[in-house]
Amino acid sequence: MKPLVVYEAKAGQSHLQDALRDLREGIQRHVIWRELVRRDLYNRTKGASLGRWWIVIGQAIAIAGIGFVYANLFNVPLNSYLPYLATGLVTWGYIVSLINEASDVFVFSKGYLTQTRLPLSICVFRFVTRNMLLFAYKSSIIVATLLVFQVPVGWTAPLALVGVLLIAAAGFFTGVILGLLNARYRDIGQLVTSLTVFLFFVTPVFWRPDRLGDFSWIVDYNPLFHFVSLVRSPLLGDPIDGWSFMMTGGTIAVLALIASLVYKFMGREVIYWL
Repeated sequence: MKPLVVYEAKAGQSHLQDALRDLREGIQRHVIWRELVRRDLYNRTKGASLGRWWIVIGQAIAIAGIGFVYANLFNVPLNSYLPYLATGLVTWGYIVSLINEASDVFVFSKGYLTQTRLPLSICVFRFVTRNMLLFAYKSSIIVATLLVFQVPVGWTAPLALVGVLLIAAAGFFTGVILGLLNARYRDIGQLVTSLTVFLFFVTPVFWRPDRLGDFSWIVDYNPLFHFVSLVRSPLLGDPIDGWSFMMTGGTIAVLALIASLVYKFMGREVIYWL
């Protein structure tokens, strides 16, 4: 039996109008993806006594282990290094989850998309919201670390929420791009997973960017570092670099453009590849 299409474009409607209609429909039907997110989080820790807090415990153990080891390797005080590591590693986990899971946005929703007519944006909202909630849980590690080591939190701390939202925006467009590409070419997901491992080691998550010296350009033009920095710097009371806003804003604009082009050529056919 021929599968249902997600949305048929109206006569004379451009691909951009079709994409905006899909987005609008996804926002209006927020009850659907909110319920799907609730089920995702429940199924992830179903049967566990501590439930979702196991996610926090696992991350906390990793931060503690890396913190004690690398503080000695880098010969830096633990009370300054551990807050830096905690804010960076939790934020990096948020970013890399969005990147890695983006490839399966539509593949994991195959059952829903092939049985009923739904806007594609519902699948993207689902995965972005799920990762934002997981980050909210893990951010308790950041709060605890800042309190334990008595890090002075200034008036700029709330600006970290801007960084969190900018990461979500980038994750949304990444979900559209990689989700559509991976639905057609299933090797994309494996390639992205391998690439994020490499990016972890060239992004100042557990080491400071000033250690690169003449190779600081690796950090300056690494958009992932700037996304991390927009969350980490306000929380640690460090000055916010305007270049970080320019890099993240430019990155989101480029991703939005690419997402619109990928949707134009692949959005209406994705259902046949699932």
